[in-house]
Amino acid sequence: MALLVDGYFLCFWTAITTTVLGMCEVTGTLSDVPCLDLFPSMYCCVEPVYNPTTFQPVGCQRNNTFLIDCFRRHGVECDGIVGVSSPDYFNDSVNCGQEWYNRSDVAFRKEEKCFYVNEDNIYDFDTTLALSIFFGMFGFDRFYLGYYALGLTKLLTLGGFFVGQLIDIILITLQIVGPADGTSYRIPFNGPRMIQLFPDNNTYYPHFN
Repeated sequence: MALLVDGYFLCFWTAITTTVLGMCEVTGTLSDVPCLDLFPSMYCCVEPVYNPTTFQPVGCQRNNTFLIDCFRRHGVECDGIVGVSSPDYFNDSVNCGQEWYNRSDVAFRKEEKCFYVNEDNIYDFDTTLALSIFFGMFGFDRFYLGYYALGLTKLLTLGGFFVGQLIDIILITLQIVGPADGTSYRIPFNGPRMIQLFPDNNTYYPHFN
C-alpha cells in the first residue's frame, strides 16, 4: 500500500514539475547581465586618491559623492565582456584587490559618499569648536561659520546669557551645526567625524535575540 501511494505521489510531482518547467523560458544569458547588477564579490573598485588639503577623496562633489572605477574580477562576465586581471604589473595597469587590471577595462563607475570641503573657503572643525568654547559668548563661532545674524545676537546678549553658548557647543560638537554655505568641516583622517548610518550594502546591523 505504501509503495502504491509513493508511486502516485512520484507521478504527480513529475507531472507538476514538467508543466512548470515547460512554462518557463530562458530569454537571456549570463553575458547579458549588466555590470551594475553584479554582486560586490564579483567586482573590484580601486582605492580613492585623497586630497592632502581637504582630507577627502579627489573628485568629491558638493552633493557629497564621488565616483571610483570598478573592474570585473577575473573570469566574471557582464555586458558581454569577461574580466581579465594579472597578479603582476604591466603597462597602463591599475592595482585593485592585489590584482592588476587594464586601465581601459573599467566596468562601471561606482558612486561613494564623501564630505565636500571647499578648498577656497575651508572651515576647520577644531577651530570652530575652540571658538565656541572660549569665545562663544561673543558669537565668534557663528561669525566664523557664516551665521552673521546669530553671531550678532550672541554678541549683544553675551551668548544668549551663556545658554545659547552652551547649546552651540553641543550642536557643534555633534556636528549638527555646520558651515552656512552647506559644505562640511575639514577633519583629519583620524579626527572625530560624526556619521549617520542608514541600512544599505555598506552597513551591517546585528540582530540580538
